[in-house]
Formats: sequence, C-alpha cells, structure tokens
Amino acid sequence: MEGHITAKHAELLDPKEGSQKWAAMRETAEAAGIPANVILATLGQRHEPGVPIMDAPVFELWRKATLYDALVAERTKATASGTAPKPDASGRIRVVKGSAPVYRPPPAASAALGRAQAAFNANPNQINSAALMRAKRIAAAAKAV
Repeated sequence: MEGHITAKHAELLDPKEGSQKWAAMRETAEAAGIPANVILATLGQRHEPGVPIMDAPVFELWRKATLYDALVAERTKATASGTAPKPDASGRIRVVKGSAPVYRPPPAASAALGRAQAAFNANPNQINSAALMRAKRIAAAAKAV
C-alpha cells in the first residue's frame, strides 16, 4: 500500500497538504460508516485481527469518492449562494451571454400587417384584400408617430 501511495499519490505524503487530504479521506470513510480503527488497520498503520490491508484498487475508489464528495460540496455551496443562477422547471441552468440578442416581439401594427398579408396570400379574396389595405394604413400611421 505504501508503494502505491508513493507512486500514484505523492501529494498525500506532503506534510502540509497531505494532512488535509487524509482528513478529507477519513471524513469520507466515516460518513460511509467505517470506524476509525478499521480505517487505520486497512491502511496497515495498526494491526487489527480480521481486517486485511487495503488493496490499491480499493484505495483508488476511496480517493475518488473523497474527490467526488469535495466536488459535490463545492457545487452545492456555489448553487446555494445568492448570486448563483437558479435552475428552471426542467432542472437545467440556462446560461445567457451578455451580448446575446434579446427577442423583442414586433409592434402590434406590424404583427397585424403580417397576419393580414399571410391571410391574403393564402386566400386572395375581396375580404382579405380589404383587411390587408386597412392593416397597411394602420402600420403606416404607427410608423409616422
């Protein structure tokens, strides 16, 4: 086990940074319900009958679980702040760039003109023609104001 930690996780052997990371790993194991004496025994730091020394792949899972817990805690802290974006009804956080164009609906007169033109194009009859002429006059008057 010591050789695996030295080879793959040298940062855990650093006296300053390593002690914080070991403490986080201990908290992860204790949160999973593993007693402290079993943690020390699996690492080979204390002899406990019936507790085997931890294999390298199990240690890797323990390390990844600790990193995952730290990531989830960081994400939870970020989303709990007042300035963080809030998810919508689907649970997704919508990100809008500051330079993104904002949709603005057309003015009522232009929208009415568009509807009248579409109706006339679909069915060119006398009624739709009169409605189109009236919508054109209203749109022109709205632009003049």
